[in-house]
Amino acid sequence: MRKITVISYLASLLLILTACGKVIKTDNNIAIVPQPVHAEAGHSVFKLTPKTKIIVLFKDNDLQYATKMINDLLTPVFGKSLSVKGSNEIESNAINISFNQELAGEEYILNISDDKINISASTEQGVFYAFETMRQLIPVKPLAPPMLKQLKSRQYR
Repeated sequence: MRKITVISYLASLLLILTACGKVIKTDNNIAIVPQPVHAEAGHSVFKLTPKTKIIVLFKDNDLQYATKMINDLLTPVFGKSLSVKGSNEIESNAINISFNQELAGEEYILNISDDKINISASTEQGVFYAFETMRQLIPVKPLAPPMLKQLKSRQYR
């Protein structure tokens, strides 16, 4: 029952967040917990839409837990889950997730540009934490659809 309440709360919050349709200007202070080792804000935004795809470039791993987390967050907004597919190439209008064996277990690199989001990690935990950071970057003021400000971030947990 508690899980349903939490999911309902998140769904309601996202619907409120996506009700307006304008980009809210913010300062370059990046409020992410925990604070990234390095974060650099840009000027463009990435617009999440129902057509945004999740592209998994990990070998032999569909990242079910992490992709379920982000889809649980966005499904109430779009009325459907983002499609998840494996690929060998980075795509536009996508959240591209690639493997980087040089990163520690929970470490990730998150780059948000105007046409795609790139996540690099060596484990599903790293991908999960990158999605958590993305969740925190969705502005609190109403937007429709959610837009994420350009960011280059490197996180060690």
